[in-house]
Amino acid sequence: MSEVRLLEHTRQFVARPLPRLRSLPTALPLEGAVRIELEEGMPVFRASGSIQARIEELLLKEQEARLSVQEKKELDQWEEMDDYLSLINRVVRNLMQVQCDEWVDVSTTRNPT
Repeated sequence: MSEVRLLEHTRQFVARPLPRLRSLPTALPLEGAVRIELEEGMPVFRASGSIQARIEELLLKEQEARLSVQEKKELDQWEEMDDYLSLINRVVRNLMQVQCDEWVDVSTTRNPT
């Protein structure tokens, strides 16, 4: 796929401009924060188990209305990170699907049945 076509295709899946992260959560470890899993042959980026546990801890505390200002800020930052991971996963999935579809189109053109 040409770079121009790939860029045009990617724009279709990004409905709004990407916001810039203001900061990373202070609790974010530099290593081991994200894990990569394979689903149907595609990489999927997810928060690690320890990060998910921290988010769940904050969410439970939030339900009890006991979050400090700092914890609320941290939870907001984790939500931003989750949005970015979701975006990355959608873009990867959609790009891989386009490449697969184009391969099928080329294959069918070369070998019509």
